[in-house]
Formats: sequence, structure tokens, C-alpha cells
Amino acid sequence: MVVITPLILERSQHLISTAGEDSETVDSTYQILQQILSKPSSPYILSPILSNLLSYLLQTINLSVNKLTQVEINELTEKYQQNLKYLLKLYGLSNITEISQEFIVYYYDKLTKEFYNVKDITNIEDKLNIYNDVCEIISLRDIALWAITGKLQFIQADILGSLYSIDPDLLILHEDFKVRHLRDLLAHKWGDSMITNQWQYGIDKCTLILQSVDYDRSLQKSDISIDNMNNSENNSLKLSEIESKSYWEIKWWILFAMFLSCDYEDVVKSFQELTTTEKYNNKVKGNSIDSLKALDNTVINGKSIIRVVIISIILTQNNKERSKIWENPVLIDLFYEDQLIKNFKDNFESINFPDVNNNLIQLNNEILWCPQLDECLKKTQSLLFQKSILTYLSFVNRITLSQLSDFFSIDKKLISDFLIKSISILELPLVYDIETEIIELKSKSLNSYQQDFITKIHQNVEEELLRIQALKLNNIINNDEENNNDNI
Repeated sequence: MVVITPLILERSQHLISTAGEDSETVDSTYQILQQILSKPSSPYILSPILSNLLSYLLQTINLSVNKLTQVEINELTEKYQQNLKYLLKLYGLSNITEISQEFIVYYYDKLTKEFYNVKDITNIEDKLNIYNDVCEIISLRDIALWAITGKLQFIQADILGSLYSIDPDLLILHEDFKVRHLRDLLAHKWGDSMITNQWQYGIDKCTLILQSVDYDRSLQKSDISIDNMNNSENNSLKLSEIESKSYWEIKWWILFAMFLSCDYEDVVKSFQELTTTEKYNNKVKGNSIDSLKALDNTVINGKSIIRVVIISIILTQNNKERSKIWENPVLIDLFYEDQLIKNFKDNFESINFPDVNNNLIQLNNEILWCPQLDECLKKTQSLLFQKSILTYLSFVNRITLSQLSDFFSIDKKLISDFLIKSISILELPLVYDIETEIIELKSKSLNSYQQDFITKIHQNVEEELLRIQALKLNNIINNDEENNNDNI
């Protein structure tokens, strides 16, 4: 069961607006509503997204895709009304319109103040219960603020101030839950571009947390255990199972954040490290590969992670480097299991751009959605087009704009605008005659120019390009084949 977060709700709302009326969408909507409504005090009920999801189920009740009965939906609607009344009673209010940001802050801060007189408690279990209760109150407050405003900025990045104001000893307990707290923070704030764009913060935070795990800390801590390392003569403190699980999840989530920030080279580098040199960590239980396979969809699942990795590899690596990376065992397994991503890879390497574009559209529909994904994949689509055009031109001496347009199934004006800008900005050894719509390599020192161009744009491609040229490109250039695929 996936923990409900703002992203999970936003993803559900996005699904009903895009996927429309299908049984999978109906079922997932029902499951999420059931999960939220199972907790009468859940502040998620304050979000208008919940009423949108309920309206969707009611609208689809008579459709064949909806396997739910009228009784089930009526029970869900009644539960929603009951929980809303319960929450208002809990708040001491008579109407939902009375709920404001100021009230939410006042109400939950009042609850935390009830713990201010516990400084004399010395029992570690009692302290731990207080810590968990305070964290729960802070979480409920932040979710309630998000629910009534839709703004993730109200989910605070740190709870140290709140803990310290109640009892400084709670900070000591927090040492044992830092990774999980960071993981929960990322899960709840994932739609906030500040989180994904500042992915380096997450890496630095994890590094600092691991550095703080030293050999002298008390063995009685609730979340630290001793393991005998096979490669060490001494016992070494390790994160607990749940902290370790959170650590590996964060590492993969940060890779996804790199992709959303269009830092494709960092995606490739991080993936290579996580599957080789950083597969294990002597202070963390488990390993990155098992974590990837078990990754749920709180933010992104393992299959979607691998897909964004493949896209990043294609965008950033030349033929020679790609050939090396394709030998990664994790990717080899994937190419047997995921026909869509295999087709995407093969079509790009054969410069079948119309099929590459169609594959990317399919991938866009299947990679787990988050608010930044659509814009990111639009940029990806544009970059794939640019790289494909430049790769193609790197070995064609002369071609017309119409031939390029037919081959790539892209509007002539789009290609023309791209060529004008690229030739100027990249100082490409090409001449583009706008009147005749002919593109050709500069006449002087043709071979020298061509080699320089290949080196600059797409190193080590000669062998692959010759193979492609022999198989099909000559036919396209000479025969001016028709291509009826839609423009981008």
C-alpha cells in the first residue's frame, strides 16, 4: 500500500483528466479514496481534489468500465461527508469555510504545546512516543495547509526548531530518523520545483547523515544496529532496515530529479555509479539494485527510472560510449523485459526519427507522472530531434530541405529555423541556401570539414553511419520517398 502524499492525489487528478474513462483509472481512484477515508482525522479530506475524485466516480457509475456498484460509491460518498463532519468537530468549527491558514497553524501549534511539560520524562520509550506524536502533529499541520491552499511551500523542510522548543532531548532521537524524515519530505514536496531543481541538496544531506554515523554512539539507540562487516576487522554501525530502505529510495529519486531538471549527463553518471561503485555502502544495509527493483510509486517506480535513464543515455552519449553502457547488466535485463524501450533505443540508433518520436510519446504516457514531467519530455523531444538531424547531416554531403522533411516527418519551417540557428551558433561547416532549400557541406576541404563536423557533433559514428547509409539512406536521398507521418 502506497503512502498517500500530495503527489499521489495530484497524480490521480491528472489521470482522470487524461486517461479518462477506463477501468484502471476507476479502480485506482476508488482505492485512493478508500485509503484516505479510512482515517477520519486525515487533513487530506480538506483538499478539493478529493471531491473531484468522488465526482469522477459518480460520473462513470453507469459506464461499463466502472465495475463498482452504486452501493459502493454511495458508501464512499457518505464516508466522505462523515469524515468532513468529524474533522470540523475536531477543529471546533461549524463550516469548512471557517478554516484558514491562521487557524490551522493555531490549532496544531496548540497540540504541540501540550508536550512542553514533558522535559522531566527520562524513559527512552516515553521520549520516543513523544517524538513520534510531535512529528505526526507537524505532518498533519503541513498537509492541512497544503490541502486548503494547494501550495507545497507550507510543508516545512525541517522540524528541528519544533523539536528543540519542546525538549532538546528530542533532537537526539531525531538523529536516528534523519534519512526517513528526508525521504518523507521529498515524497510530500515532490511537485515543488525547488525540490527537484536543487537535487544536489539531497545528495549532500545523505552524505552528511552517513558521516554522522560513528562508532561511539550508544548501541541502545532505537534505529541503529550493529552489523559485522565481511570486509572489515571491526564492527561498524549501520543504518537500520527502514533507514537504509529510505536511503536507497532517496538516491533513485534524486536521479529522477536530475532528469526533471534536464541534467541528463548527471543522470547517466549517477546511474552508472549506483549500479557499480556505489551499489553498496558500508554504512547502509542492502544495495541499490534490490532497492530499484522494489521501488514503489510513491514518487516513481523502478521501471520508470530505467526509462528516463535510457532517454538520458541516448541524449548525451556518442555511439562508442553508448555501446559500453548498453553492457550494464541492469539494462541488458531491461531490454529483454521492456519492448517499448528497446524499440526506442533501436529506432534512435537507426535514425528512424518518426518512430523515435512515437516511442517517446508512448513513454510519456507510461512513465509515472509528476507536475514537471510533461515539460521535461517536451524538451527531450526537441533535443532528440536536434541530435537526430545533426547526426544525419554529419555524413550527408548534400540534401534538400524537402528530403530532410520527408525523412524526419517534420515540418520544413521547423527544420529550416533550426538549421539557421545551429549553423550560426555551432559554427557548423554547412551551407544552407534558403532560396534553393539545399543544405551541403562547405566546398573547400570537404573531407577535412566533414571529419571535423563528425568529431564535434557525434564522435565515433562512422561505422554505424556507413551501415545505415548502405541499408537505406541512399534510397531516401535519391528516390525522395514519401512520408505521411504527422509533424511533431
